[in-house]
Amino acid sequence: MLIFLGGDHSITYVTLKAFKEALNGSWGLIYLDAHPDLYENYDGDPYSHACTARRIVEDGIVNPQHIIQIGIRASTAEQTAYAKYAKIKTVTASEVYKNAEKFSFLIAEALDEVDNIYVSLDVDILDPAFAPGVGNPEGGGITSRNLIDIVYNLKGLNIKALDIVEANPDYDCSGITFSNISKFLREFLGITAIKP
Repeated sequence: MLIFLGGDHSITYVTLKAFKEALNGSWGLIYLDAHPDLYENYDGDPYSHACTARRIVEDGIVNPQHIIQIGIRASTAEQTAYAKYAKIKTVTASEVYKNAEKFSFLIAEALDEVDNIYVSLDVDILDPAFAPGVGNPEGGGITSRNLIDIVYNLKGLNIKALDIVEANPDYDCSGITFSNISKFLREFLGITAIKP
């Protein structure tokens, strides 16, 4: 498994495209983010970090029915309509709070019959109380405990790659953001080391 640390969310497009070209088989994508990143273009740039998931779908890298977005709470009408049209599974931050079993089922449903899985963590999935050191903070996010619960729903999956993006140390008061990233990574490595 390869792990990519740093950068904005546009790196996911590049790394996942490279995997798709290098490895045989189909791909699933677990996209942990406050934002769906489904704009057609953003400020005139179709490869902006705000367009990453849309490019992954429209360039045929991942079938949209094998994408699950978790933690979404800052969508627009345009992006929500596209997710519905493309049949991308979405679990909002509110739903993460209310029903962990739901996203566990949706993860299994979205990733059924794929050969390889890519996990992408945009740190702004966390509420700014737990991750102030991000470029696009969004209130009403999930807790660090919720994020660990999500990690435990990944047990037994054929995960081939992980990226962690959008953290900014210049905004990270008291180091809390990077402390939570480290905790996520340790738990992730522990869970993915367990073979089914």
